[in-house]
Amino acid sequence: MAWRKSLTAMLALLLFVSVLAACSGSNSNSGSGGNKEAQAEEGANNKPEEAPELPKGFTDGKYDPPVTITTISSRPSLTFRDGESIEDNVHTRWAKETLGINLKYLWSVPNGDDAKTKLSLSLSANEPLPDVLMMDDKAFESQLIESGRFMDLTEAFEKYASEDVKKLYESTPGVWNRYTRDGKIYGIPHLSVAMQNDPILWIRQDWMDKLGLQAPKTLDDVENIMDAFVTKDPDGNGKKDTFGLAMSQYFKDWISDTSWVFGAYGTVPKIWTKGSDGKLEYGSIQPGAKEALARMNQWFKKGYISKEFGAMDGGKASELILNGKAGIIGGAYWLANWPLPDAIKNNPGAVFKPYPIPVGPDGKAGRQGQTIAGGGLMVNKDFKHVDALFLYLNKLFEGADPKPGSAFEHGFAEGYDYVMKDGKASGLTEDIPGGKLEVFQYFLTTQRPNVPMLEMETFDKLAKGGKPETPFELIASQQLPGRIEGGAVVYSQKEASKQDLFEGPATPAMQLKGEILNTMEADTYIKMIYGETPLDAFDKFVSDWKSKGGDEITKEVNEWYQSVSQ
Repeated sequence: MAWRKSLTAMLALLLFVSVLAACSGSNSNSGSGGNKEAQAEEGANNKPEEAPELPKGFTDGKYDPPVTITTISSRPSLTFRDGESIEDNVHTRWAKETLGINLKYLWSVPNGDDAKTKLSLSLSANEPLPDVLMMDDKAFESQLIESGRFMDLTEAFEKYASEDVKKLYESTPGVWNRYTRDGKIYGIPHLSVAMQNDPILWIRQDWMDKLGLQAPKTLDDVENIMDAFVTKDPDGNGKKDTFGLAMSQYFKDWISDTSWVFGAYGTVPKIWTKGSDGKLEYGSIQPGAKEALARMNQWFKKGYISKEFGAMDGGKASELILNGKAGIIGGAYWLANWPLPDAIKNNPGAVFKPYPIPVGPDGKAGRQGQTIAGGGLMVNKDFKHVDALFLYLNKLFEGADPKPGSAFEHGFAEGYDYVMKDGKASGLTEDIPGGKLEVFQYFLTTQRPNVPMLEMETFDKLAKGGKPETPFELIASQQLPGRIEGGAVVYSQKEASKQDLFEGPATPAMQLKGEILNTMEADTYIKMIYGETPLDAFDKFVSDWKSKGGDEITKEVNEWYQSVSQ
């Protein structure tokens, strides 16, 4: 969204990354005038056009006495060092000692669903809510926004976000859409690593070498490799018991991804992308989807994919790789960390190499891409210290691409996510006594701050033989070689990533008819691949989808998109 640029010099002083030195000289009466402080805050709230004063206790870059920020925890499975807890750990101590901020957890529950239930009850009973919530559920986020109990953060972001943070968010267009209502923003989106779940092809290179096969470039090349993996006994056991592709019933799965097959025909199912007329269109009903399904039907008939794929999720599909029964799987660069190492252990001599997704008959390549906004922070409208929240966030963002000599140069906490070894920082778990702990999981965001494209750009540089120079590059260079190579392959096809441009809440027609349409789609797709219905059944599916609610949904989706694109 377009951010207003009318900041005065007085407002600029409130950008905490640059204000710390100035504040230390002007706010010397810390810990006094409690009533005056309350009156100053009340006055600021009554005059939103004026910049609120910094609390009298803000001195030397921190609050004294400390400011408290309350939140909740729905991740009790987190691991801690002995004696530590979600309330008292290396990060909560850092926040208090460095910033004068107490992080307080009002309650903990076993999982996100329980958290939503408890929050819903609190809303219904008009009970007090936490100051800050990290959410990653679009439907529930909409419920919270509609409750009227969460803050419009438009002004706060302008006043308190550091210049570096502002530039970072400005460089990721569309990231605010998820939390935008009537031109106002009700959440601070978490910026995910770009393309972190985008699929590439992981192929058994040892099978390729044994059968004299070349690197695939086209969909036909991939099909030829699958045919060889099925018919030429790549595992040498004398049986025809191997498959070409490990595939699940879900075309975009957490580990087994086949969105690239559709992308080769110019579409990606289940997501909304921009059509030639500039409007959003649903990928599952485009003509290219029919061609992709016809291709996969041929693969099924030839035995390239398991006859059980229709009952498999990603985990089950990956077992074909783990057990040495399939030679190709579509998945993210992080498959190099898991499960491919287990597949190598289970199949001595196995070698997996990452390859770009193939192009289709018309030279197209596409895949479902990672959405950058991965949840976000929502703030209670009654919270009095949004300034403290931004001080906290600004500081943490310094760790997204840390500068040499900065506090987060090597990681977020020595002895937890890194140690110094022989004069150099190591983030390897085997070098850290007690093992590596991802300190960012203790953050209010529950995730580390990111410059979205930085990781893939870094892997691309390292894979091409570049020397790591920055702190971020030095940390990244400690990753497994396969992960680095895989990340470089992902980056080489960044134009192929197709993000879902619909980031809004479920529309009225979606709420009423979406489940029926989704079931219709899943049934049609699976039956077409299995050959249980003729390929022309796709045309009837499209007609039915449109007439039974799809056209309404398309209209509503585009109305939403227009509203947030202005």
